[in-house]
Amino acid sequence: HVIMDVQGWFREQWGLVCERFPSARASGQLDRLEKMFRVLGGDLTPEAFTPAPLQAPYSFFLPGLHATPFHDDVAKNAPWARALEENFPVILEELTQVMQRADTTFEEYIGDGLQEDKGPMTDCRGDWRVLYFYHNFVRQDKTCDACPRTAALLDTLPSMLHGMVCFSAIDPGTHIVPHYGPSNMRLTAHLGLLNCKNVEVTVGAQTRCYEDGKIIVFDDSFRHEVWHKGDKRRVTLMLDVWHPDLTQVETEAFGMVMANSHGTIDTDEFYHSLHIYSEKKKKQNDADRHTISAATSRKDGSGGDDDDFPNDSALRKRMLLNFLFSLKDK
Repeated sequence: HVIMDVQGWFREQWGLVCERFPSARASGQLDRLEKMFRVLGGDLTPEAFTPAPLQAPYSFFLPGLHATPFHDDVAKNAPWARALEENFPVILEELTQVMQRADTTFEEYIGDGLQEDKGPMTDCRGDWRVLYFYHNFVRQDKTCDACPRTAALLDTLPSMLHGMVCFSAIDPGTHIVPHYGPSNMRLTAHLGLLNCKNVEVTVGAQTRCYEDGKIIVFDDSFRHEVWHKGDKRRVTLMLDVWHPDLTQVETEAFGMVMANSHGTIDTDEFYHSLHIYSEKKKKQNDADRHTISAATSRKDGSGGDDDDFPNDSALRKRMLLNFLFSLKDK
């Protein structure tokens, strides 16, 4: 498989962003996006970021966004959320019709990247399957044609990423294991459609129940999991929306980069490269944590001498910060 030079590619993309949006760059409107790209490009170390406890996006972290597990204000007040709830009967009707068709296939949800990146999303109990309207930013014509009113509604929602939209179905007894989404730049929304009673989602340290006809919105860059404690198959409409703190120029700039990725490399290969990059960062953090632990042990008299502890202040700061950040996920 092709493994991208992830850092080099992101440095190149940041140059293209600066060429495309010179006024926004000069006025500081892209400052936090620049910080994210400098980390992705290897010019800044990951301690430039300060995620919230239990928040660990594996690809893209934009500093300065309001970080909270659930976004109840968005679910209550966003026009797109109101439009989805108002059209609940229409969406439910089309779901019921498509589920009765012999040629409808809900596929197992397995995440992004190559097969080696994709662990099971459920434990030995239950099953999680999806029917896509959009998958990896590609419109799924078969589903959209089978549910034309739902598809037409989705195309009117301005906050939509159109990266991933699907009917999401889980069977009774299903436990979707704890996992993290790729980015804090998006939020995940669910419109409850069918048999949502006794289905719970835990995001960070907060737990909510799904409800038929109601929207819930959460930040899936926080650790999250789902328990189906009911006795019938639960179905929601699941979609990604931009984080409300993002500006228009930020979404346009990042959208341009993602479009460039689709034209450069297969989507699964791209996300695989990000997984590899994320693993490298994790291994470096683990190594730093081991080094600071050993050095601290020497400093308290358990062995070695002071010269064994790094004298470079930046390195010492990086090791300390990485160690402290690692504790947030414990």
